[in-house]
Amino acid sequence: MKIKRALAFAKKNKRLAHELPLAEAPRNAGDEAAVFLDILGQFVLPDGALVVEYGADTGFVTRLLAQYLPANNGKNIFVYSRFPSNKTIDRYLQSNFSGKFSHSFDLWRHNVKKYRDNISLYKGDIRNYALSAGTESYDLAYLGSIPSIGEIESINHLVLDRLKVGGVVVQSDYFYWDSPWAMLQMEIASDAFRLVGDLDQMTTVYVKERDLTEEEISVSPASLKEDDIDKYFASIADRYDGARKGVILLSRLRALNRIRGRKIVRRDLDPVREEFGGSPRVGRYIEAFEKALSLAG
Repeated sequence: MKIKRALAFAKKNKRLAHELPLAEAPRNAGDEAAVFLDILGQFVLPDGALVVEYGADTGFVTRLLAQYLPANNGKNIFVYSRFPSNKTIDRYLQSNFSGKFSHSFDLWRHNVKKYRDNISLYKGDIRNYALSAGTESYDLAYLGSIPSIGEIESINHLVLDRLKVGGVVVQSDYFYWDSPWAMLQMEIASDAFRLVGDLDQMTTVYVKERDLTEEEISVSPASLKEDDIDKYFASIADRYDGARKGVILLSRLRALNRIRGRKIVRRDLDPVREEFGGSPRVGRYIEAFEKALSLAG
């Protein structure tokens, strides 16, 4: 119930995000998600909590959570990241630091300097750490964008499997057409995780209800057959309507294209366009999909 109340508070009070440290910087957390994390850090996480963050970029989430974890309690926040950059981050670095920083990792290091002694950093591809990372059990997992389907199994082993029963998963980039891996990842393990709700346009929140089975850990979306992909996305789509459902249907097509090599043509997108194209977000995603597959025109 604490998690559900925190989520409801965040949705009603998202304006508070702009009062948080680094709120003006590019961040991989929307306003509602930022307030939710702040509430978890202040009031919900237990004493001695351990947190894992996958996909850190500018340090907003890392610093937000680190400030609530005891400074004299050893390593308590574990970060796996390639430290991706994008045009928004690059413009921010140029405008605010005049070339002092050239990459998101430089900014992350600057922003978390005060808490660095409490952070274990695993920089680069998470698959490189499958055999060398520690054995800590986590109370909170914050997952950013998953760039490669090949990283799912390592995330399952190093993050979701080691999350404690009762721990919280925040999937920050769940509703994004070009990276459908988070949807499939959570649906494959849906019996082990209870969906609590959604935040902003992109994020879902789960609570772990039991330990994962070996099959749930090791099954990769890359091995799914077309019928399995259809089954999982149909189950997800049944839970939503409006723009989110439109994004889910686009994610299904993207998964079929990238996993099974299915050729996507304009008429495959037409049903989504006709039903959900009135949403600016879905419209943008359709245009991006067409551009990615050279279907425009």
